Amino acid sequence: MTSTPSVSWRDRVRVSVTATRTRMRSAVAGALDAVARESSDLRPATASRAIPALTPLDRARFGSTALLLVGSILLGFAAYLVIASPVTFLRDQALLREELRFELANSTAPVSQFESTGELLTPGQPVALLEIDAIDLSTVIVEGTDARALQSGPGHRRDTVMPGQVGASVIFGRQAAFGGPFSRLSELDEGDRIVVTTGQGRFVFTVAGVRTGQEALPDRPASDSTLTLVTATGIPYFAEDVLRVDAVLAGNAAEAGARAFGYSALPRDELAMASRFSTGSEVAIWALLLLAAVAAMPVMRRAWGRWQAWAVGVPTTVFLGFLLFRDLSTLLPNLT
Repeated sequence: MTSTPSVSWRDRVRVSVTATRTRMRSAVAGALDAVARESSDLRPATASRAIPALTPLDRARFGSTALLLVGSILLGFAAYLVIASPVTFLRDQALLREELRFELANSTAPVSQFESTGELLTPGQPVALLEIDAIDLSTVIVEGTDARALQSGPGHRRDTVMPGQVGASVIFGRQAAFGGPFSRLSELDEGDRIVVTTGQGRFVFTVAGVRTGQEALPDRPASDSTLTLVTATGIPYFAEDVLRVDAVLAGNAAEAGARAFGYSALPRDELAMASRFSTGSEVAIWALLLLAAVAAMPVMRRAWGRWQAWAVGVPTTVFLGFLLFRDLSTLLPNLT
């Protein structure tokens, strides 16, 4: 009778470990195959969801959002011109009046194209005080006639002499926006008085005539000094033509100051009805920042909460909108 060979405990352990390893390898391989099959099944669906087709409802929502954004910008710009621009004009005039009063008291008010230091006058700097009792106007005249300078008040065209000096002086002023200081200029009649105070004294002019467009100069008394006030005609904020009021000095003219350039060197954006297109890049920058601030509002709301997002987002949006509309208004004709 043949005896069965005995199996040691080491052999039994070795066989058990080998079997366990085999079962684990099979299980892992089966799991990997299942994952691979599931991934291959999901991949087409994921790819199809990456760029979904726009439904008619999506297109309608996109169009309505774009129209709402454009409408909000246009409405905000209109509100800026009608409500905010007069406020900024009054603020600027108050500051300019104090500055001009100080310079007149100290005999440092400019009387030529140059500062006392020998540098050209800075556009927007106060140079004179204009008073017309017939239309209840009292306003500070600034240097320069581009759209930005005329936001603060009527502007002296830089290629002409100062009011009251020997020669012709030209003053531009807005018809409607930024306080519309020259809105009633068409009401002036021949013989009305215009008083201008500069660093050389007080000068009284008499209106010789009012003309529009390319009408010829009116007959006027001989004078060494003339003054022309220029603004726009037509519906407010929609300039159509140019209105000019011609006046002559009633007394003696002052000596003209030194001049660095004439009409041929005057920038085009300082001519009548010109726009300041050089601010186009600034308008683009403020517009992008405003859009970014509006887009960030939902993100801030999820991160900080509703009221915190409003507390930060609304002032930022209003401030950026103000800067955008301020520069956007310079693209309109400077006499608007």
